[in-house]
Amino acid sequence: MKKKDLNELKTKSILELEKKFKEKQSEKIVIQMEHKLGKIKNVHQISSMKKDLAVILTFIRLKEIKAISDKKEIKEAANG
Repeated sequence: MKKKDLNELKTKSILELEKKFKEKQSEKIVIQMEHKLGKIKNVHQISSMKKDLAVILTFIRLKEIKAISDKKEIKEAANG
């Protein structure tokens, strides 16, 4: 995944990231099927797709953790 793509992922919301993850996952399935049928020449494409999926999941998790910590800070400030 290129640096430009990483910066793009940082700006997306959790819902957009989940949508992107589902798209990439379906692409990975297609690539795996093509590999098994012998249609694909670049077998490294599968491993790079797995890494891209892991990066997307990492960004989703980071945003979830940030949202939880923001809620705790607001709650603590209100109880104050």
